Amino acid sequence: MLIDLLNSENSTVRQWAAESLADLEIQRAVPGLQRAYEAFRQRGEAPDGSEGVALRGALSDLDARDVVVPPRAVAQGFGVVG
Repeated sequence: MLIDLLNSENSTVRQWAAESLADLEIQRAVPGLQRAYEAFRQRGEAPDGSEGVALRGALSDLDARDVVVPPRAVAQGFGVVG
């Protein structure tokens, strides 16, 4: 049921569903999250909006997305695990 909410007409519902799926660590949600993120990108919405952040965060939390740190940030010591 929660995974199905990723297809909602309402962006807030999609956002909250993504956040909940990540919080609950529901691995089987990854394909649905990936489809939802691709649909988000296809709509051309601002990548820094709440839904986009939630979808990317959920994919990252579920280890289904590589976190990329720009080279300049690495050179300045950001993103370095130590």
